[in-house]
Amino acid sequence: MCRFVAADKDRPGTVRGRLQTRAYLCVVVVVVANVIMYSIEQVQQKLRERNEVLEQTVEKGTIALQQQEEELKRAREIQQMLLPNTLPQVAGAQISIAWQPAREVSGDYFDVIQLDDKRLGICVGDVAGKGITAALLMANLQASFRAFATTEATPQVVCTKLNKFLCANTASGKFVTFFYAILDADKRTLTYENAGHTPGLLMRSTGDTESLRGGGAVLGALPDWVYQDYKVDLQPGNKLLLSTDGITEAEDAHLEEFGEERLLDAARAPTADAVETQREIMQRVTAHCGGNFRDDATLVVLRVA
Repeated sequence: MCRFVAADKDRPGTVRGRLQTRAYLCVVVVVVANVIMYSIEQVQQKLRERNEVLEQTVEKGTIALQQQEEELKRAREIQQMLLPNTLPQVAGAQISIAWQPAREVSGDYFDVIQLDDKRLGICVGDVAGKGITAALLMANLQASFRAFATTEATPQVVCTKLNKFLCANTASGKFVTFFYAILDADKRTLTYENAGHTPGLLMRSTGDTESLRGGGAVLGALPDWVYQDYKVDLQPGNKLLLSTDGITEAEDAHLEEFGEERLLDAARAPTADAVETQREIMQRVTAHCGGNFRDDATLVVLRVA
């Protein structure tokens, strides 16, 4: 029987054997290192590819965001063009208005039109919702109001026509609160209808305040609603405040609303004209909410001379 016996010089314990073992280990280490390096390169390549995709996505998103911002900017410019740049005035009265969108575009609407040399048509509207959708409906409201608010049309007629138009041309669930008044500065009367809007506040020189609630439903919800005309007499020094709920519902850091009482208190200075009154109210409500208007805010101040 034959047996193979390794030479002493090849045995693990010998110098040559240890060198061979080390050489083998070096080979293994090199192979493992190459495998690891290859794996790292593969991972790095995948990361580079993913980074490129991510950069492209971010770039596309940035471009889309810039385009959206540009579109919103143009939309706001167009919307501002729909609102009166200068307010018509009549002898015996003064009007001042503030408009503060919560976003780039607003669902609030106001307008003042000269019916004749003694009468003005004054309206404030608030479209349900915010953003582009509300702004588009606001534009429809503006165009319709300008068409329907003729010299002969009373607030009852205007609200009736606006309501039927919006009911026929507005998506379900969309509506508008609206207040329209006709000031006759010669007769010192105010004829109005309130279609579900925040009540107008008529401040008398005596210190009393009348709430002009009217009796109309919001526009765009009930096509057969019957609107009416309401009338109040005015005296020198009276002030009329018309606003959207972005004024009274502006909240401070403790979620406390500005409220009607603060609104009236800001308007009580007896000698202040319409411009001064409007500025005082807006300064106070801005300070109350820290300039953070969560809803569009519009304020109309009318003072009878």
